[in-house]
Amino acid sequence: MARQALKKILEGRMEEWGSCQLIATDGGTGLHAALEIVYPKTPLQRCWAHKTRNVLDKVKKKDREAVKKALQKISHAKVQVFPHGSPF
Repeated sequence: MARQALKKILEGRMEEWGSCQLIATDGGTGLHAALEIVYPKTPLQRCWAHKTRNVLDKVKKKDREAVKKALQKISHAKVQVFPHGSPF
């Protein structure tokens, strides 16, 4: 029941917004699971603000500023797409 309601809401939004290349979420497992069902071909990504907050909560206070700067460098890095997947 809830799955169908969410699907109807999201499908209406997609018609309004157009196609979607990526969906960013706060990391909530319920929403993430529902989106994988409704949009199985659309990549999902964790929101960087939420990811950063969660990481910083686990880091010692004295290291937080350095870790925050490192995470910002990663999140703001130029995206590089490789034609056949990962270069590693």
